[in-house]
Amino acid sequence: MAQALEIAARQPALQGPIALAKAVRFAAGDQGPLDATSIREEEKDAFYAALGKRLLMLSDLPADIRAEITSALFEQCLRLGPSGLDAGVFMVAIDQDFDRAPLAPEVRAYRRRLDNDSDLRISLALLLEAVIPSGATTEL
Repeated sequence: MAQALEIAARQPALQGPIALAKAVRFAAGDQGPLDATSIREEEKDAFYAALGKRLLMLSDLPADIRAEITSALFEQCLRLGPSGLDAGVFMVAIDQDFDRAPLAPEVRAYRRRLDNDSDLRISLALLLEAVIPSGATTEL
């Protein structure tokens, strides 16, 4: 069955729904890999469906892997957000050591989208500022 799902997931029309189903099962307790590459490839629904469990799993990871996973989560928040769930990732990212330099364009785009969301602007802007100060994106 797993092999059939993997083959089906290669079909563009099925890729998103299968990824979402896997993320929901993961969040519900199924074990799955926690790797940065697969996180970076997820679509919005699948990413946010699994985010809570992934944040909980971070504390059990070695520091270097935690930084790598946090970086992938942060990048996806910048790419797919804003969402209120981004706050958890931003809080974790504040204390993590990962390369923020390549993210300058994504940070600027996220800030523009955030400016258009009055419900999230105040809380998420402050947290994003703690991860990457606004003056830093011109220096990155």
